Amino acid sequence: VSPSTVMNIIRKIEIPEEKPKERKKRVEELHIQADEDHVHLQKGID
Repeated sequence: VSPSTVMNIIRKIEIPEEKPKERKKRVEELHIQADEDHVHLQKGID
């Protein structure tokens, strides 16, 4: 196959556009659990 034939085929190829990504869902509440080994690392008001 000649280089010009390859180039012609490549030029005819249509690349589909990417679909827009869906919006990420927002969570109303987030629950976090920590065991006793990690509680002492928290900095806050005592």
